[in-house]
Amino acid sequence: MTAFIRKYLRKRDKNLTRSRHLREKRVAAKSTFLLKNRRLTIAIVVATTFALALISFWGQAPSGPRISADQLARVQVTAEFPFTYISKIQTDREKERQRKQVAPIYSVSYQHFSEFEVFINNLNDLMLKFSQENRDLSKSQQEEQIEALLNETIQKSKFSVDVNGILTLYRETDFRGRYRLLQQGLTELWYIYREGIFSPVSQRPGAVNRYSLVKITDGQGQTREVQFKTPTEALLDLRVRLNRLENSEIIYQSLFEIMKEGIVVNLFYNEADHTREINAVVEQIKPVEVPIKKGDTIIELGSIVTARDMEKLSAYEDQRRKEAKSAPIMGDFMQEKVFYMLILLAVSITFIALTFPRNEQTNSHYLMCALMIIINMSAIRMVLELGESSLFSETNSFSHC
Repeated sequence: MTAFIRKYLRKRDKNLTRSRHLREKRVAAKSTFLLKNRRLTIAIVVATTFALALISFWGQAPSGPRISADQLARVQVTAEFPFTYISKIQTDREKERQRKQVAPIYSVSYQHFSEFEVFINNLNDLMLKFSQENRDLSKSQQEEQIEALLNETIQKSKFSVDVNGILTLYRETDFRGRYRLLQQGLTELWYIYREGIFSPVSQRPGAVNRYSLVKITDGQGQTREVQFKTPTEALLDLRVRLNRLENSEIIYQSLFEIMKEGIVVNLFYNEADHTREINAVVEQIKPVEVPIKKGDTIIELGSIVTARDMEKLSAYEDQRRKEAKSAPIMGDFMQEKVFYMLILLAVSITFIALTFPRNEQTNSHYLMCALMIIINMSAIRMVLELGESSLFSETNSFSHC
């Protein structure tokens, strides 16, 4: 019985020892796999690479070389892809060009002509009534009395009509001819007056030299284009028109001396309507789109950088940032940074392999180093995000020639 029990115990101890050895072998194999397996080492390297790339560059976009306007370009920037941008500078230039082409708008006043027409008709009626009531007087007496009556009437009015011209017209014509000439004179004066008389001295500077046509608004709210005249040009036009009415030089000159008092400036710059017209024209201008082909030069090496160059460069940078953000993992920017990171890690691993003893080169050490690097890079990124608006501002992602 004792021998049976002893044999049973030996067999149990043997089985326990075998089980313990098997467990130790499995633990040792697992420990060896975790510490020495090269596939795990490679996985740690790859995972660390992507973790560092995401920590360092996630949410970042490429920024070009620092170039300032009105300075010499030290690099040449060439477009790596085609794009189109809206040029504010060219749009503003087009708006300014169209703004300058809008003819000024003036308001025309016909009040002076209306008053002058009434005044001339009153004079004509006065002379007609005087001639009818004083037929018995001699011609010299009639002229003396009519001159005094005309002087009195003119002094009471706002017009400074030449009395001698009226007297000459009174002597040389009868009441029918005088009425016909005065009405024809007023008609010719109206043709000149309705187009508008412009004073370059008191009105908008430069308008006379820059425009042959201006727009005017009359009292009825109608707008039309007219060819303006200065007072001197209006007087010359009046001479030509009156000369066609009468062959007699004396009568023609007298009629001109009377009618020239109706020539006054009646165009006044209408800033509100002109501004409204300019705004209407400017609103119709579409933004200028500038196409850029792949390979086009954005910044020429050695040239002075202009505001237009800066606008083009800014649009190019914005487009690159959009592309980087649209593909944050598989985009060219992230692929480029991951590639650089792999090279850096490969160099670091080679340095570790050649420097540290082989018995200390285990996956646990690699993992510990990777975790420390990731923690440090995360802290650095947080500090930079809090203190800076962008990272790696000197990164040059452009093509240089």
